[in-house]
Amino acid sequence: HSLPTLATVIAVLGVMFLIFAGIGVRLFGEAPLEPPLDELTNFRTSWNAAFTLYQVLTTEGWLGIANACAKSDPAAPCATCARHTSYPYFVFFVSTAFIVFLQLCAVVVVEYFEELDDCADRKIVAAFADVKTQWQIINRATCRSLTAEKLLKLVKTVPRRLTGLPVGAQPVMLFNLVRDLHVPLGSDLRVQYRPFVHALALYAFRISLSQVRSYATRMHEELHDPRCFTAAHLLAVRIISIRWK
Repeated sequence: HSLPTLATVIAVLGVMFLIFAGIGVRLFGEAPLEPPLDELTNFRTSWNAAFTLYQVLTTEGWLGIANACAKSDPAAPCATCARHTSYPYFVFFVSTAFIVFLQLCAVVVVEYFEELDDCADRKIVAAFADVKTQWQIINRATCRSLTAEKLLKLVKTVPRRLTGLPVGAQPVMLFNLVRDLHVPLGSDLRVQYRPFVHALALYAFRISLSQVRSYATRMHEELHDPRCFTAAHLLAVRIISIRWK
């Protein structure tokens, strides 16, 4: 997913090199070929300017290149201009390039963590889907309840992402997990599918019933108050007022 962003940043860098190379040829094209300037590292052509800017971008002796560019031929039309603009030119170029690279790093890192979050969400959904599949294998359908013995068998097949059990968990660990889940029993002393999934979700995400009750109460107060003036009411009022005019 980061490839489009990488292509965009490369395109921005290409445009930046093109612009700064053109300006550099205009300003420092008459600079004498004195070290560190040579037949390759100079601003006499756009390609040479681009190569020189690449060296500057790697911070390899860019201050010496700036000093050499400031010593343009006094007879050149832009000699005075080059002498006064050499250092601002290179400082601005290096600063702009590093800002672009920092943007690239930030975007790639953010996208990477977003992909990790999406991947984790998909794995959680897949884990609960696997729980449903295992329930159907053991008990044929989710509408049918399980006995306590079959529940212990089911717990063995629940993905470790939800239970936190190690590989090859001992029976005592399975029993402790069933104890911590607090799965309610029906009147027939059997376990229903929906309460088991709810208990597993509370255990997997370390959520207490008091937190669930608090969130549910808050959502009910914010979303289900019949006296609340909603966005639909506001839109209806504005539409009526516009039509009335």
